[in-house]
Amino acid sequence: MADLYTHPLATPMNATLNVEEASFAADVTNASFRTSMTFQSSFVVYMVALLSFVGWIFFSVFGGVGLAALPMDLITTFTARPKAMSAEELAHEQLLLQTRVADLIEVKTGGGREGGRD
Repeated sequence: MADLYTHPLATPMNATLNVEEASFAADVTNASFRTSMTFQSSFVVYMVALLSFVGWIFFSVFGGVGLAALPMDLITTFTARPKAMSAEELAHEQLLLQTRVADLIEVKTGGGREGGRD
């Protein structure tokens, strides 16, 4: 193959080819090259490869959906976060909890009987 001659200031975009190189390039681009490769694989390897390919498709779809939903989920979590109670609300909740505990103790002891279970 002949060497490519370029002017010292030339770039590869405006490099020149001689006649032999041009005809070789035309032959190469017009020729159709077809290659094939054959190899043996078991059914298990084939199924693993197929399921891996399908898994990547599902990962791409659900990963994209999850990334799209993440900002809205974070905003919703922030707006629904627990808020501080006032002193009155805290006292009311404590009274409700005390009555619930008293009811549970009464149920456990059997409604006033001593000893609990029989």
